[in-house]
Amino acid sequence: MKNTQQQGTRQTIKLSPQQIQFLNLLHLPLVALEQTIKDEVQDNPALEFVEYADSETSEPQNSENTEGYAEENLQNVNEQSDAPKRYEDTAYESFNGTKENVFEKPAAHTPTFRENLKEQLNLRQTDKLTLAFAEYLIDAIDDDGYLHRSFEDIIDDLSFNLNTFVDEQTIKKALLIVQQLEPIGIGSIDLQEYLMLQLREKARTGVDVSVACAVVGEFMVDLGNHQFEKIQAALNIDNETLKNALAVIASLNPKPVSGISTIDDRRQIILPDFVVSNYEGHFDITVSGILNNKIKLNANFVETLEAIEKAPKKNSETRTAAQYLKGKIGAAQWLITALEQRNYSLTRTIETVVDLQQSFFKTGDYKKLRPMILKDIAERIGLDISTISRVTSTRYVQTDFGILPLKELFTEGVLMENGVMVSNRVIQEVMLEIIENEDKTNPLNDQQITDLLKNKGYPIARRTAAKYRENLNINNAQMRRILE
Repeated sequence: MKNTQQQGTRQTIKLSPQQIQFLNLLHLPLVALEQTIKDEVQDNPALEFVEYADSETSEPQNSENTEGYAEENLQNVNEQSDAPKRYEDTAYESFNGTKENVFEKPAAHTPTFRENLKEQLNLRQTDKLTLAFAEYLIDAIDDDGYLHRSFEDIIDDLSFNLNTFVDEQTIKKALLIVQQLEPIGIGSIDLQEYLMLQLREKARTGVDVSVACAVVGEFMVDLGNHQFEKIQAALNIDNETLKNALAVIASLNPKPVSGISTIDDRRQIILPDFVVSNYEGHFDITVSGILNNKIKLNANFVETLEAIEKAPKKNSETRTAAQYLKGKIGAAQWLITALEQRNYSLTRTIETVVDLQQSFFKTGDYKKLRPMILKDIAERIGLDISTISRVTSTRYVQTDFGILPLKELFTEGVLMENGVMVSNRVIQEVMLEIIENEDKTNPLNDQQITDLLKNKGYPIARRTAAKYRENLNINNAQMRRILE
């Protein structure tokens, strides 16, 4: 063995603490954001809420009193830097201007399935990193119990938050742990994977699931269409064998969170992040969370640090105090800047969305939506596409015609025969009308729907029509006939 020098290149992502804090704050809903800021103000004496009524009437402190205050406050700083934190049941102004106790008795509620999963996860013996990834995946699971987000998106978010690259195998290892929790298979990417995981669990108990696995693994579409003769012929099995396999499949749970609470009953009301009101063609836009009460640096805290730094002689006690003050002030400045960036990102995003979708916000008609993707917003306001994705993915906008997910306004475009680009949401609305008006005893198949859309000037492929139908949660023709 010998030491050698080698040159190589590799990609790394290095984010400042401020950038990481910004990314963490960007995706927080309003309730969580408010609580996060309250916690930060409580934990960091360099932060305080802005009281506008007081700040407008109060006068600056007399400079003669500043040094006296600094000397008095230095003793408090030393005590804070050395003594353990004491949490008292204090009250202060919340964002809505009402007095709130920091520590309140939690309201009784039914644990959500995510809380149940995390309780089970804490009993698992695994390393801390895998445990953290598993908790992240649990939070990423949708309310239907499935993990609809792609591994690429998950890896991207974790890489940003952890300031390091996360490989796919590590995520899959964490996901496997989650899927082994009760109910078995939760966090699957689709129904097929969910059923397969349940079948494998049955196999561990000694049940013969070989034929059932073959049916679910290879003939999922035929199973949904009740084409049992085709399945039987393909697997070369008799009626009894197929019947037993179907009985095993019928015993499985098709809904991962069936009978389990999916939403914390303390937060069932949707709080819109944006409010858009139309006043005779002029739009009034409000971004919730950017309220009158904001946070600022504690001026006395800053003055104390300045007084210490101006002192001609510094002993170990004052240097320790200065280091403590700098750390707290730096953390406070990072938080303030991150919140300002968050407010800017949210404000500019909704303003740009409204500007591009004026016709929709005037009428509420989805047919008025124009093609718009994340890239369109990112280019107009000069932000990264991933930032726009975080802003829009889980937020709601209140309009004159109801509250709706902001992501519903983002649609890709389809080029019409007349050369005009229209939103695919428009085509889906037309498709919905076609299916609603069809002969219920003889439903239209995807090819027939495609032909009717082409006659109306929407030239799309049959596969695209099938995709749009699935997006609308509409069964295929055969299943619609059976259900009818």
